[in-house]
Amino acid sequence: MYSVIVVDDEKSIRERIVALLSKRTDFHLLGSYENGYDALMYGVPLEPDLIITDVKMPFVSGLELIERAKEELPAVRSMIISGFDSFDYARKAIELGTLGYISKPIDPEEFNACLDKAVAQLDNYFRLTNNQVDKEASRKREREADLERLLTFKAATPQFREKLSEEGIDLHGDGVVVLSFSSDKDEIEITAAEGESLETDLPPLIEDELSGLRHFSYFTPPSAIVLILFDEGYEKEDLAKRVERILARFKKSAGFSLSSGISDYGSFAEGFSYRKLYRHSKYALEYRTVVGSAVVLFYDDLQKSPSSVGKVDENEYRELTSLILYGKKEEALAKVKKVVANIASPSFRDSYFLIINNLLDAILKACVAIDRFYADFMTHIELATKLYSSRGVEQTAELLGKVIDRVIDINGERRKGGVDAAFDSVMGYLRTHFRENDLTLSRLADDLGYSLSYVSAILKRHDTSFTKALSSLRMEEAKRLLLTSSLSLADLAEQLGYDDPYYFSHCFKKIVGVSPLEYRKNEQAPSA
Repeated sequence: MYSVIVVDDEKSIRERIVALLSKRTDFHLLGSYENGYDALMYGVPLEPDLIITDVKMPFVSGLELIERAKEELPAVRSMIISGFDSFDYARKAIELGTLGYISKPIDPEEFNACLDKAVAQLDNYFRLTNNQVDKEASRKREREADLERLLTFKAATPQFREKLSEEGIDLHGDGVVVLSFSSDKDEIEITAAEGESLETDLPPLIEDELSGLRHFSYFTPPSAIVLILFDEGYEKEDLAKRVERILARFKKSAGFSLSSGISDYGSFAEGFSYRKLYRHSKYALEYRTVVGSAVVLFYDDLQKSPSSVGKVDENEYRELTSLILYGKKEEALAKVKKVVANIASPSFRDSYFLIINNLLDAILKACVAIDRFYADFMTHIELATKLYSSRGVEQTAELLGKVIDRVIDINGERRKGGVDAAFDSVMGYLRTHFRENDLTLSRLADDLGYSLSYVSAILKRHDTSFTKALSSLRMEEAKRLLLTSSLSLADLAEQLGYDDPYYFSHCFKKIVGVSPLEYRKNEQAPSA
């Protein structure tokens, strides 16, 4: 069900539209308004999916309402109801992407046809339709999800193999290997553009260089996983060269490097675990920390020089950093306690302090104001010394938990401070420019260097909107001028950015509760 507001200065038309909407089950009426200003003040903040509006109305026209509403609600759709057959109106309506331009008196069939069009567009926008494009995308997502699920199994059940086969993933042949591609940059350091490059540039390179090999892949930012099935044995060197070309071509096009971890060969005849092959490919990637970047690492190569030193998966550290960055305190604490408990065994004797130090680095990497942390909590050297001298699992986990607490507190304060500073900038700008009649949300955002969505979000966080904040400032100044000057309503309205004194009077009464003249009369202090 989609939400809608109705805006028309004719009561009978509003009631007619509301009555037609009441017969539909796919729309929910949020409210009806007699002019564009009231709709901006009270209707748009309700975040409707559809605006049905007259064109010619007092104060704020329907076209201006749609234009200003789209600044705050880019996805909102609109319908025009008008008694004016004007080419200029129609052309502007088309520019604004309105769904229809319906003439008065309203024809129910035409009106409902336009609503059907609105539902189709909204369904398509929110990906609720079952058209062929969506079906294909849905099939692709399901296949990738099933492929990812396969790599959590030791072996696929006959029923699951049959489902995979129906999706084009046939698990027959001699054997299989799993490849993991991953950026050599830390996940939190990857820019949006680089993340997009991973998703767009890597898949075609995989398809090109692995052509001739039966393979299936899926993307899990910032990594890609590839399952390769072999019908007649496995040529390790051939695969290495193919993967090396993928890495070289990607670095050339994207400007940053990837590495690849390749599992041992799993023979169908001998039996194997898909899950183990996947883990082996990820394990191989860990060695790029000592081998270097843009490398192809085979699991079986690494097993030729076995180590007795216990290790913690690099992804554990990354996940810990992410949890803290997103403020998930309890999950971060649980992860630290689990890791510390796991490494309290003889097999981790030689790597224990290295892992503790890595945990500390992962926690501090999430701090957005590390200088403040060191100033308020303790220096890195002091902290490391205290950690190394901690006795037992509980003391170590408790100290790391206190570090997590402080980092999350600092992050919250710094982010809140940034948002509050932005709000102060917006309100400062409004206080400086509220008298200007051409002031718009777009102009404010451009001048301050913010996006429209960010300005709308921080205003919403303070329970207001651009229209409400602007009107509030203007009305406060209006009250002051009404009591301290003898300006006429026309002059006073002009000083406050209103071209129409009647529009000003309407806004004043809507917010203050009485007309400007009544306010002046009732509030004016008696002369001495």
